[in-house]
Amino acid sequence: MLTIRREQVAALRVPAIKAFEDRVAAHLEKCFPKECQALGEPVLREMIQGGIKQSQGYGITSERGVCKYIDIMVKLGSDFDHDPGLPWARAILTDSADDPSVKINRLYAAAIEKFER
Repeated sequence: MLTIRREQVAALRVPAIKAFEDRVAAHLEKCFPKECQALGEPVLREMIQGGIKQSQGYGITSERGVCKYIDIMVKLGSDFDHDPGLPWARAILTDSADDPSVKINRLYAAAIEKFER
């Protein structure tokens, strides 16, 4: 019988996470070129990695959901979820009644509405 140890599973995850970060970086550079240029590659990568961790803290774990979360970070700032000027964002993220996919879609729609004003 084949046994896969935790260390092996963790080693397999590293390339998958790196590939996801690369896809998100390419998406951000396409959709938010000015913001990405202003941030620079190292800060952008740091933001992506932070966004992955932050979104997981709210139960948002799907690639699409995490990408949307990071999109919002680019526009509102890395700590938008704790910004006292954006109480609506924290309220949506901490609403335990919502499924994570509903939560991120509500947050994304609210952020778009804010930008349209």
